[in-house]
Amino acid sequence: MAVGVESIKLIHHLFTLKQTKSADDELAADIADDATSSDTTTSLGSEFDILNWPVADRCKAELTNLAETHIINPLPAYRIDRKLIPPAQYETKLCGAVVEVHFTFFHHHIRKSKCHIFNAVLCKMIMLRPPTNMSSSPLKRRKLGAGHSSDMPFKGKKCVHGSSTTNGK
Repeated sequence: MAVGVESIKLIHHLFTLKQTKSADDELAADIADDATSSDTTTSLGSEFDILNWPVADRCKAELTNLAETHIINPLPAYRIDRKLIPPAQYETKLCGAVVEVHFTFFHHHIRKSKCHIFNAVLCKMIMLRPPTNMSSSPLKRRKLGAGHSSDMPFKGKKCVHGSSTTNGK
């Protein structure tokens, strides 16, 4: 979150613990309908499957272990044409995009600690305008007419002007 920018933080639970069923419940469910599954990603295609989720190589083993006990809840993010955005495209399609967000707002009051907790749970996100090409650094995003880069304020670190020399001894 950028300082001085009004924003709201949305939450989305990516993983849900699988429901445990007794052997009789599983048999009854299999008999009732062999074609359906309780996994919500089954009908979405293989790119939404938990084992195909885009993660760093160092995390793949942990994701495989997690797949045994959890199901994945893809981000309900849709492209302009109202098609679900695949997980591998979340960053490229959503960072910098203008989106319409549908969410549920929850308020919890904890009387003992006199604390109010607010949660905004994501229901749906629809891309209205795709992201524009943005540079990765604020220094690269500055306007040329704003002056020399050494005139720009630095937050958190001091800028020392001048030159430094090293002795090659």
